[in-house]
Amino acid sequence: MTVVAWKFATRHVVPILYGDKSATLRYDPEESISPGDTLVMERADTGERFAQAPVDLVGNVSAQWFADRDQWPGHRSYRSTGELLAELRTYYPDADIHPETRLTLAKWGAVTPLSGGER
Repeated sequence: MTVVAWKFATRHVVPILYGDKSATLRYDPEESISPGDTLVMERADTGERFAQAPVDLVGNVSAQWFADRDQWPGHRSYRSTGELLAELRTYYPDADIHPETRLTLAKWGAVTPLSGGER
């Protein structure tokens, strides 16, 4: 079991703390996370740790596969693959992201707020 820290955009902090967001898609071939790990969530703008949660599920999926799902619990849905790709490119502007790009899908369990978390 490992502790892994990931950054989240400010707009995701409150939904994470309230349990509305409980999954994320990541593109980073160097990152590794597994079920049973503890995910520490940090604000991307300040680096402040605002929550932690146990990782329940980790999968490797294509952008196309995820975009084709009507809904994934704990994560927003997308009208098209293009919409998902456009959003991913805002987070990873230097990456070559296309429909076949492999992404890490991570889902977490009950969130424990840490000092500094906004509710």
